[in-house]
Amino acid sequence: MLKHGIDVVHIHYTYPKELMTKSTDEIADVMMKDIDLVLQDVLSHNDYKNIIFAGKSIGTIPLIQRIMKDEVYKDAVMLLLTPLLTRTELFESLLECTHKGLLVIGTRDHYYTEEVYQLKTNTMNIQVIENADHSLDVLYTPTKSLKALETVLNGIEQLL
Repeated sequence: MLKHGIDVVHIHYTYPKELMTKSTDEIADVMMKDIDLVLQDVLSHNDYKNIIFAGKSIGTIPLIQRIMKDEVYKDAVMLLLTPLLTRTELFESLLECTHKGLLVIGTRDHYYTEEVYQLKTNTMNIQVIENADHSLDVLYTPTKSLKALETVLNGIEQLL
């Protein structure tokens, strides 16, 4: 993104493991408290016309459950890496998605579901990486892991 002159705001957060025992909406609410503070600050100082949200794993929960449903961000582009598709609420929200974006998941990710192909729309590109785990690594196969990374990077390039 930096190569394309895109400003990057990275939100680094740490939550206790117990958070994952909560409902999807409770997780989204907790995370949005942190995200909203950053968004308010960044957007109060800049007049961005185009916004890309990127999330990996748990970080996709607030994007899918809150940001994508917020009219303010209806034109934002979504980059969803290894979303937790086995959480019914997230999958159902993605079924209604109208955002342009990219969703990437591996077939050996414990959050993978074969129903992922139902999410493919004219605006959301789906990349399923064969035998990749939740880290998008192909176990014990460095060359295939690097190929997976190349696939993800090419998908992001196309998105930009």
